[in-house]
Amino acid sequence: MSTLNVDTIQDKGGAFEHARLVQVQTTNKVDYFTTSSTSLVDVTGLSVAITPTNSNNKILILASFVVGVNTSGGYGGLMSLLRGSTKIATGDGTSAGAINDQTLSYVPTSDFNAFPVPVVFLDSPSTTSSTTYKIQLAAMAGGNSANVGGRGDGAGQGCHSSIVAMEIRT
Repeated sequence: MSTLNVDTIQDKGGAFEHARLVQVQTTNKVDYFTTSSTSLVDVTGLSVAITPTNSNNKILILASFVVGVNTSGGYGGLMSLLRGSTKIATGDGTSAGAINDQTLSYVPTSDFNAFPVPVVFLDSPSTTSSTTYKIQLAAMAGGNSANVGGRGDGAGQGCHSSIVAMEIRT
């Protein structure tokens, strides 16, 4: 009987032939973010940068956070996922009008509760340049606020939030 022992198996380019996961970048956020803006704004600390090694590779984005809304008029909050300044993972904006026009998700108002928002999106950035993925948030009406990391009224702040970018070889 023969035994073959190896440390790695590589293709001609030096990579393991069957490896699909090339790299992982992550950002964790443990503080509270709030905005009263009715326009989408960057959520401080909820972004991740990755530099793809091949322009044909895909980037799998995973994010998890909670959103709360402090409102007096029954309005919620809107979120978007962006690659640089480009919105990705959007709806078509035609089925429900302005509520989800070109956004990732909508959170309703409900006695300041915090709603979990999971994000899973496979992107094709077609670049080998550093690329930043980020979450944006907006309140739907003036005088209200939308929050990441806790309830809409600020109680129970500091829920964990994260965003992960994984390069997948195609």
